[in-house]
Amino acid sequence: MEMKPWDTPINQGELSVLAVNYGRDDWGLSCEQGSYVHQMPHQSSSHTLTITVFHLLTESIYELRFEHVGAYRVLDEHGLLDMWSHKTDVTGNCFKVRNHAWAEESPVSFMTNTIDGWSYMISTDWDCVEVLTEADPDIVFIEKLTNEG
Repeated sequence: MEMKPWDTPINQGELSVLAVNYGRDDWGLSCEQGSYVHQMPHQSSSHTLTITVFHLLTESIYELRFEHVGAYRVLDEHGLLDMWSHKTDVTGNCFKVRNHAWAEESPVSFMTNTIDGWSYMISTDWDCVEVLTEADPDIVFIEKLTNEG
């Protein structure tokens, strides 16, 4: 197993995953009974995986927007105990990983949907999201929240 740093504005400090959404705002479905279409005023041109997080250090909401995702998984941190025992070369909430159990279980997914087998990992004290894609996500600041005590 190999890990390497992935520098993000949310890498240090406590992080919480609030939502993980995949898909488009518009969609169509055909079946024996007919066709159904749902269109939103703003249409995206591709499937996007959006991970919404709260970053305690900055008291802010961020979205990580991944385009062209081959696969992703959401696990509680206990499901990755083997990975944590190898996390010595990197620190922080975000890093890249390859040659781990999921890569061994799904070699074709890693071969066709990543660059050199590297996946993106967002880790928190409770949840972890791993993403297979060939491009860095857009990391978008959404808003700063106010602590209401």
